[in-house]
Amino acid sequence: MATIVLERGHHGKLSEDLGAVRGSLVESVIVREYMRHTEDRLRSLGHRVVVQSAHPETHYGARQDRADQYGPRVYVACHV
Repeated sequence: MATIVLERGHHGKLSEDLGAVRGSLVESVIVREYMRHTEDRLRSLGHRVVVQSAHPETHYGARQDRADQYGPRVYVACHV
């Protein structure tokens, strides 16, 4: 099966950046929850899933380069 890298948006940042917030809805919390279900489902289908968190001092290009080290067929930066 395929190797799939899932990256948690707004997770692991040292700043107060929790992503989009509207009332009690917080992007970093929503992303964590749907990623958990996504990861479980992909693994149950036989895929290799690598989960990485956004590092506070890197930009998308650097995170994509890090993901490339796993040889993924798919890279998904998870946001809402």
